[in-house]
Amino acid sequence: MTALELIIYALATFRLALMFSKERGPCNIFNWVRERLCIRAKCLTQGVHCLWCWSVWIGAFLSLYYWLRGPEIIVTALALSGTAVILNQAFTQHEGENDKRIGF
Repeated sequence: MTALELIIYALATFRLALMFSKERGPCNIFNWVRERLCIRAKCLTQGVHCLWCWSVWIGAFLSLYYWLRGPEIIVTALALSGTAVILNQAFTQHEGENDKRIGF
């Protein structure tokens, strides 16, 4: 894995972990996933809202994806989206401490 690939996969991991842990998603899909995980496995109740917890599982999945050499366009799109979120958070003035748009 090159340094550029590492950065791209790290950003893709960040983006997916953020979506699954904090965002509502289109048609509340990410809320639905979190609710189902909490119902099926009581021990996951706190973990489904944890960005760091999701990043471990998503990082493992993307490592397998890299090893199997899936289409790079998917990971690249997620990396670009993750970069956009990071830049938005870094350079946008937010009222108060929390950004309500993405569920922080």
